[in-house]
Amino acid sequence: MSQFGDLVEGNLRVDYNVKSSFIPQVYPRLHSFQWNQRQLQVYVVKSKTFQRRPVQMEHEVPLYSRSVATDTGHIYLIGGFIKRLNKYLNTCYLYDEVFGTMDRKADSFYSYADHSVCAIESFIYVVGTFYNNQVFPFCERFDS
Repeated sequence: MSQFGDLVEGNLRVDYNVKSSFIPQVYPRLHSFQWNQRQLQVYVVKSKTFQRRPVQMEHEVPLYSRSVATDTGHIYLIGGFIKRLNKYLNTCYLYDEVFGTMDRKADSFYSYADHSVCAIESFIYVVGTFYNNQVFPFCERFDS
């Protein structure tokens, strides 16, 4: 696990999700989307190895976006901020592991950046947001 800790410390602008992700039939893995890039980091627990995977989407992984793995192994990427466009996002993407694509799902009512996300049973909860230098106490629930 020291390799994992070293990577976390060396990449402070990365959101690491510590819940097992991907389909349940495979060995437990952790995931992390690399901000400002089109890349996904995968840590395979059994072999203690990292894999880098390209991510196809309309722009780079947004700053301050958050990801969550559901109990079924699906990975969602929610919200964020595109600095070059000065735009906060209300987007929700589902990661397609087979094709490496981000499939856009229903947009949220609010734009989210630097928020909290958790998966409970069959729902995803998005709580709080930092928007235009202000913190807002929003909470939305989505079907996963």
